[in-house]
Amino acid sequence: MRASILFAACLFLFPVAAAQAGWQETSWGMSAAEVRAKYPDAVANTDRDNTDGELISTVTIPQYDVAGCAYRVNFWFQRGGGLAKVALYTPEGDRKAAKACYKSVRDLLTQKYGQPTGEKTSRPTRYTQQLDIAWKADDTAIGLHVADVPRAKKAFVSISYAPLAAPPAGPRDGRKL
Repeated sequence: MRASILFAACLFLFPVAAAQAGWQETSWGMSAAEVRAKYPDAVANTDRDNTDGELISTVTIPQYDVAGCAYRVNFWFQRGGGLAKVALYTPEGDRKAAKACYKSVRDLLTQKYGQPTGEKTSRPTRYTQQLDIAWKADDTAIGLHVADVPRAKKAFVSISYAPLAAPPAGPRDGRKL
């Protein structure tokens, strides 16, 4: 029974797609309008913290269930360009719940993509400890990140999908940078 639930969750989180790079129904370079057309639950991201360097998150799915854990999905676009990253975040919360979410998602990702290609644990400090695990699939890098804040008795989990090779930046008219 548990195996069939895990399998169903895996298909929901990571559906089989023919040579399509991205997360689920997305592909790198899609416009925000194309993403919103694929996901009717997607809305405009009005968070103040919606920029990350050259990326901006203008579209979000406020609640998305993965293996019994609630995530927020942010779609990140290059400024003036297409989809460049998808990130799922659990709300900051209970350490025990975050540990359960991490374990179930790690199992799903390993089942889908095989053993991780990298794993790094930060040196614990008085304030936090972080764990980063990576997988590669076709031209997509997948990352699982866990941040544990023992003093605050809180933790969160995030999952990110990004293209392995960034699209070219700069002038597209043949001029050299």
